Amino acid sequence: MNEKIKTTYIEANYMREIQPYMAYFRAIEEVFDFSILDDFADLGCNNGCLLNILHKKYPHIDILGLDYFEWAKKHADASIREQIKIADLGLPYDFTKNYSIVNC
Repeated sequence: MNEKIKTTYIEANYMREIQPYMAYFRAIEEVFDFSILDDFADLGCNNGCLLNILHKKYPHIDILGLDYFEWAKKHADASIREQIKIADLGLPYDFTKNYSIVNC
């Protein structure tokens, strides 16, 4: 793990409020028709709050979350925890498929 990154971010920041994610989700929901989408990736997903909101409303969508820190996954809702992968996005990442929407 990169020491500069490790000291810049703290685990307490991964337990954020849901309201900003709800507002953001409502905004992107006005742009995209999620009812017809198959998949969605969130790069730098934090604790997966956005993914959790999306999964609850559109359970048919295949979701992927990527974050740098293990604690992101630790603080994620159990219903989406396995869809969060830990990766350094400064390095190549082998996506197994293309995603309809990639949020970053």
